[in-house]
Amino acid sequence: MERKADWKHVVVGVDVEPAEVGLTAGTLRAVDQAMWIAARYGAGITFLHSTARDRYFDPVGSGYVVVGEGPREETMELLQGLVERARREGLAAELVLDEQEPAELIRSFVERTRSDLVVAGKRSTAERDGRRLGRVSKRLLRTCPVPVWVTNAGHSGPVRTVVAATDFSPVSEAVVATAAHFAQRTGAALHVVHAVPIEFLPSADFGSESFQHRADLDQSERMSAARSRLEALRAALPVPAIVHVLDRPPYDALRDYAAEAQADVVVIGTAARKGLAGFFIGNTAEWLVDAIDASLLVVPPPS
Repeated sequence: MERKADWKHVVVGVDVEPAEVGLTAGTLRAVDQAMWIAARYGAGITFLHSTARDRYFDPVGSGYVVVGEGPREETMELLQGLVERARREGLAAELVLDEQEPAELIRSFVERTRSDLVVAGKRSTAERDGRRLGRVSKRLLRTCPVPVWVTNAGHSGPVRTVVAATDFSPVSEAVVATAAHFAQRTGAALHVVHAVPIEFLPSADFGSESFQHRADLDQSERMSAARSRLEALRAALPVPAIVHVLDRPPYDALRDYAAEAQADVVVIGTAARKGLAGFFIGNTAEWLVDAIDASLLVVPPPS
């Protein structure tokens, strides 16, 4: 799918708790964030609800209790209320119901309509702690052909600080470009981070002091080269950016720097969306989204 320079169509996965009729907490966060984004991009918004899950687990009877064919009347009123709210805020909005499983529904809808962004909320059976990523969001991170924004439990609305990760690969070019365009559109501060993990040299060729000196020298050279590349990258961006080179593994670097910068959203890329590689990359995003107090925007490779 061709990558667009702007977001004109935002898709939100809408989840309900049939046993309680209401929308899930993750959905409410995702809706708030999606509306904020759509308003700043002048984008239309589609609320997608899968009717495949209009049932709930009964712990007493140890079985699934089917609520009915499609959402109940009370649930439909809530879903229609989302559309009405968006329209009151001046957004073009629609509600789409489908019997496909949620992740497959979102993926196929995005491919068919050439939507630009998916916004999803974290959800789990222990949702109140807000820390575990739901299985629908996991599948989206691994397979969705457009960027996926996973909202953090404690954040929705204004984004003031964006942290983007780069390893200077082609997909990270898309990451930085996406983050820069977002910062330009919203007025957020942009930080770009590159991690240079310490590489250990074979100790057999060096005495202890020589080994440490060689390791320090090599790491210093890698850090210096990375700073030069980051400075060149910053000079080409359409907005001012703060750049940082950190000497630790990428996961640790992003987790620590996101906390230090008080990031509202962290932007990262994936190298694959299918197969075993996609599985491991999905896990990386899942670990990070549960370790930072920010939302996560995952950008797939250009296609």
